[in-house]
Amino acid sequence: MKNIRIISMLPKIKLGFCIFLLSVVFGCNHYDLQTDIINTWKVREMKIATNLTDSLPENAIWREVDFVDDIYYKFEKDGTYQIFKNNQSDQGTWKLSADNKVLILFSELNKKDNIEFIVEHFTDFNLTLNTHEKGSMEKIILSPEN
Repeated sequence: MKNIRIISMLPKIKLGFCIFLLSVVFGCNHYDLQTDIINTWKVREMKIATNLTDSLPENAIWREVDFVDDIYYKFEKDGTYQIFKNNQSDQGTWKLSADNKVLILFSELNKKDNIEFIVEHFTDFNLTLNTHEKGSMEKIILSPEN
């Protein structure tokens, strides 16, 4: 009789375990870009699509950029940023849109360097930013330095 009771409880135990497992997997992956972006990020990959016309960006042909060594983006809690590229740098303030889908950098050194990025992807391991200007698109994939 006890065996029948245990066997009848197995579906409930499996369901409970599945719910627990799903809550652990998806509950631990909540990222808050507003606070989690505060870090130093190294550019790992950069791609440029220059063949854009009126077609959709999904149809763009991407070309890898070879000179991405030693490019860093540093975002501070006070809303400032710095970009380091070899012996050059830029600095200013950064702002995220209310829905965390757009990152805007306001350069203090040159207003022409102000840029608006679309946040394509964000996790603890990488940040993918896209920008579209003057018939070209740029995709930057960064990962945390520390």
